[in-house]
Amino acid sequence: MLNKEILLKKCNKTVLITGSKLLASTNLFPAISLYCAGNRRHPQPIIAALAPGGQQFRNEESGKVIAYLERIKQPLRRLKAIGPSAPRGETHDRVSQRHDYPGSQSRHYSVYVPPGYRRDKPLPLVMVLHGCRQDHRDIQLVSDFDCVADRYNFIVVYPFVTRYTDLRARNCWGWWRPEQIKPGAGEVEDLWRIVGEVAGEFAIDQRRVHIAGLSSGGAMAVAALTVHAGRFASGAAVAGVPYGESASAVALPYTLMRRYRPLDTTVALMEKARDSDRTPAPICIVHSHNDDTVHIQAGKNLRDSWIEYFGPQKKLSKRKRKKSTHGVPWSHTRYGKRFGKSVVETIFLAGPDHGWYGGSPGRFSYPAGPDVSKLLWKFFRKHRLMSDGTTSGVAMRGRQSDHAGFGR
Repeated sequence: MLNKEILLKKCNKTVLITGSKLLASTNLFPAISLYCAGNRRHPQPIIAALAPGGQQFRNEESGKVIAYLERIKQPLRRLKAIGPSAPRGETHDRVSQRHDYPGSQSRHYSVYVPPGYRRDKPLPLVMVLHGCRQDHRDIQLVSDFDCVADRYNFIVVYPFVTRYTDLRARNCWGWWRPEQIKPGAGEVEDLWRIVGEVAGEFAIDQRRVHIAGLSSGGAMAVAALTVHAGRFASGAAVAGVPYGESASAVALPYTLMRRYRPLDTTVALMEKARDSDRTPAPICIVHSHNDDTVHIQAGKNLRDSWIEYFGPQKKLSKRKRKKSTHGVPWSHTRYGKRFGKSVVETIFLAGPDHGWYGGSPGRFSYPAGPDVSKLLWKFFRKHRLMSDGTTSGVAMRGRQSDHAGFGR
């Protein structure tokens, strides 16, 4: 049986979705085209049904398909043309073996290399962590970071938590467990070792290594930025929590009421966890006001902890812009020195719930809304490490020391 596909052209974008359920009620046709006239700001869908080889279907069959697509045209437009074009690079699956420090485990990971890669030209690296009840392939699919990497020429690595010995929800990163988020141990150290392995195989610019994650992956990204201060140039948390929070900060079956640590406690934990005297890199925080799993307050607390760590808020300028994308309102706020780069950025949106926004359909994904992956890359590319482990254009608190490079 032929796979049903939707080939959708929106202005200059082409999207291919295989195995789509949108055509579940019709078993007639393997391919459908939806063209876009007009312009980027005001697209006008034009529907045509095509047979294999590009020939028009017979009138009777074509009419049935067009009638069906007319019914789903508005949902398709709300889904932001379903997603971006298919990735053009290559994915390499790897395994990082267990190391000899406490809490280390063998972990699978995938490396996406864009088509423009050359061994003699080091590229930036973005590490993207999945959330609970996901794996590395899920976050690779729903985030669409591969397509952003194709356009802007960087490498993406998707680690998989793979295995753990304690009690937790399926495939969660252990962001609330002290032994997993302290220097030289556990998952947070394994992640940095994976960075080193990727850098040993591919040409990576060590000044431009960034990390992001969703949910428990966002919380672990925060831990990595804190523990490995001066190693990552910048990072991001989508529906994450501050460093050192307990499991009671999120909605769990046994949690009657969410509880958060005081701000001064969080900052003290960040100070204690730093690997040497470096300072955590700038962060972008993405969170939905309607998140029922990780409440928006967690995102605000994360913002406040980073601002407090970098210095009193009154010393930072604040720039806020309000926008709306495909019916989802959102605000983008930047905190930083007036003439420097931002220390903290927040993207708070009125999306449906807990998940990644603006990518492809999948588990914990909301395609309607701002393209989070593209916004994160625009944030990442503004930041790179200097030779002393600080981030260019950002005045950081604390003493400075030499950048450690990859590995130990």
